Amino acid sequence: MCFLFLNSTRTEARTGRHAKTVSKQQVQKGQKTVSIESNDSLNLEQHSGNASWYSYRGGLFAASTEFKKGSVLRVINPVNNKYVDVVVNDYGPNRRKHPYRIIDLDKMAFKQIAQLKSGVINIIVCPLKTF
Repeated sequence: MCFLFLNSTRTEARTGRHAKTVSKQQVQKGQKTVSIESNDSLNLEQHSGNASWYSYRGGLFAASTEFKKGSVLRVINPVNNKYVDVVVNDYGPNRRKHPYRIIDLDKMAFKQIAQLKSGVINIIVCPLKTF
């Protein structure tokens, strides 16, 4: 769900975890097309699980145990196909208490993909930039 097509004659695409890219390419994601300028490999892996919200900074931030601080993630709500891009700035949630919760979203980020009264929602996480 992180990618649909790789449109470039200079791109070697595989169905595995990575696709090698050279200079500039167009990646079509859903109905949007974005340009990526990179000599690095494009990370096409995705994670699914649950997400909750917390009120800390009031921005497009997230807490994650699987991704390092500074990583940029696309969080998709498969129920309504809304997504938000967030930056990991904290560590959490506690995997012993909540084994299926892979990310905690800041209140503002959570509002963009679901109503706050939902509390916990199913999500898909696509890493856009990891460290």
